[in-house]
Amino acid sequence: IESDTHNTFGIFDSATGVIQVATGERHVMDIMRTLAHELVHHRQREIKDNLDGSTGSADENQANSLAGVLLRDFADQNPELFD
Repeated sequence: IESDTHNTFGIFDSATGVIQVATGERHVMDIMRTLAHELVHHRQREIKDNLDGSTGSADENQANSLAGVLLRDFADQNPELFD
């Protein structure tokens, strides 16, 4: 997926409310992590007006961190996804 600034595995379009996630040749858990990351960004946009999605920003780091936590919990509940 190509955004305005760089290629990415997922993007949330705040104008339309649509999340796009690249799925080709990716493990299902990686796809789920990308979706979780974009859902965190969606929630961030609900809470504040200006979201900083630049690499290393507080907003981007929070989305990365929370997506990782969600996926670890999901993986613990669904170990068969790694078979």
